Amino acid sequence: MGSGWPAGPPRSPVHSAAHSATTVYRLVQEALSNVAKHARANRVRVTVAESEGELLIEVQDDGAGYDTSASSGGFGLMGMRERVELAGGELSVDSGEQGTIVRASLPTLQGVRSRHEQAAS
Repeated sequence: MGSGWPAGPPRSPVHSAAHSATTVYRLVQEALSNVAKHARANRVRVTVAESEGELLIEVQDDGAGYDTSASSGGFGLMGMRERVELAGGELSVDSGEQGTIVRASLPTLQGVRSRHEQAAS
């Protein structure tokens, strides 16, 4: 008896439009919260773009910056990294005297399908 679910290998990580939207929302929310709490920035730029099967997110500020190797004692950056990685993406943070840039790339549904097709052939 069939389950009604498509046959094939389990998808890991989970990819859906709603999951991706939530991941992007929470990532940007946490990055902006960090800017407001710590950066003393005058300007913040948020960019979201799609390119070649990836969703690219960037939050850049002109604030004080911080030592990315130092432990902050908080869960903000760790939570952002975990969320992005669970969605199959990558996160990087660059910070210095010119401010901080949080960058994430997440596979789009099209990108996930393309990767599955390439793996199957």
